[in-house]
Amino acid sequence: ARTARGVSPLCTARACSVPSQANIDSSLCSGVTFGGKCIVACAAGFVGQHQQWTCTALTDGSMALAGPQVVCDPKPCLYNMPAGSQYDADYACAGVAVGQTCEVRCAPSFVGPMASMSCGADQVLVGTLPDCAPVTTVWSTTATSIPISSDPPTSTASTSSTSTLASMPAIPLAAKVSGGFSLQVDNPDAFVKDAKVS
Repeated sequence: ARTARGVSPLCTARACSVPSQANIDSSLCSGVTFGGKCIVACAAGFVGQHQQWTCTALTDGSMALAGPQVVCDPKPCLYNMPAGSQYDADYACAGVAVGQTCEVRCAPSFVGPMASMSCGADQVLVGTLPDCAPVTTVWSTTATSIPISSDPPTSTASTSSTSTLASMPAIPLAAKVSGGFSLQVDNPDAFVKDAKVS
């Protein structure tokens, strides 16, 4: 009878590589070798059902973890959200979730730069909120005297408004002023009795 001679080979199980995905946590699979099993769960900031995967050999000779798909949905952002009338409600990161980005803009009655924010795994909106300053409207007032009659001039009317008026030329016969205004005449009695004033 023939007897086999030699040193028996030392075979070591090969390890599977750990997949890298932002929404899953496969850290428990580190170092798992052929035939070994491990639990794959959702990463921080995501929610879903964990699954068990097995280290297997593929037909091409490579090693891979195989198992049911792990579905992980991002949690909504809850903290450091922009709040206040100074922010545009349509651009205030409403509905943004972990791993997503959004833009924050000032409301139409405010002025300031746009800011890009992102939601971290701790559900906190990260970034610097824009400094929105209220829009200030400056009003000026200009008084203009207009002769009421030129044959002979008996009185003048003085008008004022909340917007700047351009210089107006003297009107030889009459002037018609509409809207709200204040009226000041040199001779009230003559102004009231003037038949040309209507």
